Amino acid sequence: YDPTDAMTLVLLTYAEFMNHHFDETIATSRKAHTLQGAHAFVHQVAARAYEQKRDGASAIEELQQFLQEEPTGSRAEIARKELAEVQGIVRASHEKAALTAAPAR
Repeated sequence: YDPTDAMTLVLLTYAEFMNHHFDETIATSRKAHTLQGAHAFVHQVAARAYEQKRDGASAIEELQQFLQEEPTGSRAEIARKELAEVQGIVRASHEKAALTAAPAR
């Protein structure tokens, strides 16, 4: 493959995700995004990889970056819904941790 072609790296990012190679997905999405012609889509794929790794904060950052680069359209609507879901999961996780850490009365 051509590691200097943005579209090739975008497709490789997606293929790595589909094959459950989440660390590679994230690394390739970063490489793809540095190239001219990269698509915001790599942020959406990286966010899903972070979700699989249970890293909600990083998933949120990727989705927010996606929305900065592609604020309108059907993929943006999907990203907004996914962002709200991940934020809810992270919030619930923090609340559960706070309850677990609270001293018993």
